[in-house]
Amino acid sequence: MNDITFEIVKIVAMVCAVLITRYLVPLFRNAIGDDKIAEAAKWIKSAVYFAQQTMSAKTGEERKAFVMQYAKDIRDELKIPLTDEQIDILIESFVKELRIEEAKGNVKMLGA
Repeated sequence: MNDITFEIVKIVAMVCAVLITRYLVPLFRNAIGDDKIAEAAKWIKSAVYFAQQTMSAKTGEERKAFVMQYAKDIRDELKIPLTDEQIDILIESFVKELRIEEAKGNVKMLGA
C-alpha cells in the first residue's frame, strides 16, 4: 500500500510542477515585464520634461533626439523589448500630455 501511495504522490508532484512551469512562470515573467515597461515609461516621461525645461534653446528635433537616445539607453539597460517606434510613440504621447498640462497652466516652464 505504501508503494501505491508513494507513486500517487510522485504523480501529483509532477503534475504540479508541470502546471507551475506552464502557467505561473509566464505569469511572473509578464508581471516583471510590465513593471519594467512602466519603469521605462516613467524615465522617458521624465526625460521629456527635462528636455523641454532645460533645452529650450534647442529645436524640437534636437530635444527629441536627446530623449530618444536616453530612452534607448534605458531600454538596453533594463533589457526591455521596446522598438524604436514604440519609444517614439511614448515620447510623442508625453509631449502631448505636457502641452495639455501647459495649456491648463499646471506646469511652470523654466524661462517662461
